[in-house]
Amino acid sequence: MAFMAISTIPSPAEHYNSGDNIMQIGLGTIGANGFLIPKDSYRIDKKLDDGLPKSGTVTFRNIATSTDALCTNTTTSYYLLSNTIGCNLIVSVD
Repeated sequence: MAFMAISTIPSPAEHYNSGDNIMQIGLGTIGANGFLIPKDSYRIDKKLDDGLPKSGTVTFRNIATSTDALCTNTTTSYYLLSNTIGCNLIVSVD
């Protein structure tokens, strides 16, 4: 598991506030590759936050191979029926 600090401005598809200090749970040198299956992302989000991928302190990051279609099935909840790796999470630490 890779934890990394990110200081980039989010694109509109990302679900955290610009200016927040964040940590990402992801894979790869820039954390762009999907690392978790949706069920594991949900479990982490539910333990730390509200269990919703696009709101709260723990959110899903839509970038590269971590996609909305793979992680959330383009809805407001995690795609729990999928066993395909396609999620990264962001934790706001502000």
